[in-house]
Amino acid sequence: MSKRAYLYILSNQNNAVLAMGSCVNLKAFLADSRKKVKGMKLVYYENFYDLEEAQARVGELKRQARQEKLALIDSLNPGWKDLWEEVSNMQLGE
Repeated sequence: MSKRAYLYILSNQNNAVLAMGSCVNLKAFLADSRKKVKGMKLVYYENFYDLEEAQARVGELKRQARQEKLALIDSLNPGWKDLWEEVSNMQLGE
């Protein structure tokens, strides 16, 4: 059975920066990132059944124009709130 994987998009406090990537353990990745880079927030994520699928989606999004990425984030997180609390309460495998 494949491991659960995630695509994430992080932004800074004024929403000027978009950083995206993929990982297997979103909770652990974000906990570590929050220690290393202050002020970054999780504004969007998707979950997948394997890392290759998540990485392919990251590649797809990276080829899109910035406006398309902003529209994607706005469609699911219009206030660009930090989704850390939502993720930190997730059970493994969600």
